[in-house]
Amino acid sequence: MTRNVVNLDALIPREDLAAPAESGADIGDIKIADLKPGLIYSWLRKPDFQRETVNWTPEQVAVLIETFAKGDIIPAIILWQNGQRIFVIDGAHRLSTLIAWAQDDYGAGTLSAKLYQNSIPEQQRAMHNATKELIADKVGSYQDHEIAAQFQKADDPELLKRSATIGFKGISVQWIKNANVEQARNAFFRINQGGTEIDATETRILRAKNSALAIASRAISRAGTGHNYWKKFELPAREEIESLGADIHNLLFKPDLHVPIKTLDLPLAGFGYGTNVLPFAFDLISLVNALAIPDSTSRKKSISDDFPDDLNGKETVQYLRATKEWVELLLSDKKPSLGLHPALYFYTPAGAFQSAALLNMLSWMMQLKEKNEISKFRKVRGSFEQMILDHPILSKPAVHKLGSGGRSRKRMTLLYQRMLELLSAGSAPKASWETIIKEADFAFLATDDQDQKQKRKEGTAGKRFSRGAKSAGFIEQSLPNVPRCDLCGGLMHVNGMVSDHIEVRSQGGMSASSNVRTVHPKCNSERANLA
Repeated sequence: MTRNVVNLDALIPREDLAAPAESGADIGDIKIADLKPGLIYSWLRKPDFQRETVNWTPEQVAVLIETFAKGDIIPAIILWQNGQRIFVIDGAHRLSTLIAWAQDDYGAGTLSAKLYQNSIPEQQRAMHNATKELIADKVGSYQDHEIAAQFQKADDPELLKRSATIGFKGISVQWIKNANVEQARNAFFRINQGGTEIDATETRILRAKNSALAIASRAISRAGTGHNYWKKFELPAREEIESLGADIHNLLFKPDLHVPIKTLDLPLAGFGYGTNVLPFAFDLISLVNALAIPDSTSRKKSISDDFPDDLNGKETVQYLRATKEWVELLLSDKKPSLGLHPALYFYTPAGAFQSAALLNMLSWMMQLKEKNEISKFRKVRGSFEQMILDHPILSKPAVHKLGSGGRSRKRMTLLYQRMLELLSAGSAPKASWETIIKEADFAFLATDDQDQKQKRKEGTAGKRFSRGAKSAGFIEQSLPNVPRCDLCGGLMHVNGMVSDHIEVRSQGGMSASSNVRTVHPKCNSERANLA
């Protein structure tokens, strides 16, 4: 997953290409001073269907700024003008990088704080600080150059030399002429098939920017902040979309994940910042709402989804409500929650989150609920999880064996169902494993299990531990010792536990600490179903 990237999305506001506008005249080349607040910068826009400007590393940002400051050539940007508004059709990362330099905002400055309502992810802030430090070391801040030019002196002679010419340098501009809104929109998709290529899922979201799936995916990925793709809806719908987006984001990605892993208080779904968050939200919403479309792992570039526009926000809200309900079932402190432990079910032995593992388990839970069999799972949950502790390959088989994404789902749900059947029939975890690996559909698990355990012993003499090895060692030592629910025997997680009266309150159970036990929310609310 790419998460060491700089978020420059706030630096050029978004707007609908087709928004009404007065006629306007072309402007000349863009000077660096034009990228400060003022007459030119105020009219710069990105099309509202454009992807987020969040693909460059701190090193890439620093190199472009250094290139510009030293007077070397930067590829031209392509603009299209609609009245006074100037839309960036190609070159948003280049232009945003120079704006970031001019306005000292690499994802956590004034503009970003405003767009994200002061809710800046920890990793986004870290990338802002890392980029500032790198630029200060390589070339100096724009403010340093302004001060040097104003007083005509500086400790660094090269900086003083640059400050004398930097204000005269322009950014080459090419204009799309005599084009209507649709032509400008098509030009964007045609041009952006090169460079930092838009992946298939992102293209689908961009082309269907007003669909409920696209809007809901963005609401979750940015925790209800950022550009409000839902701004055309009435206030109640807008507020609920933002609230649900924030709630689901927090359910998935809090507490923040740090690597190497030194605690099992892991978030349900890994890092909440990076390029994989939007595709994961897309797949999650699609699964929960039974949308019969290819998932984000599809490599087909020609997918044509029939995503109708959501005209009033009702469908978007419906998608988000359903998604929140199912995420809460997986891990939360709400009454229906099973409180599944992410480290057991959704992370590799080395501590990497696997979205397919979460979606596969969720798909199986949806099947169990439809058949009214969740209580059946809860009755053998302790044994079910012991099987996975003994053989982690059961929840996260190799991608090359089952395929990635949705391609693994059918076989994984069959595997989970087979485990449930054996354990429910009274078979012990060890015996159930021996039965499963003798069956043709799952025989590959035996070899993969041995391979996975052998990798634990692989390393190089005298070499330092990798980050993955440190995480793997901690998880392997800690996971078997996680407290278990007194009612079902399943592992407990900080996000999915509640206090229960051992002697029930309705029968006079005391509020003394000696009468407290920690259990899963669903176990607490449905104790009778475990009998």
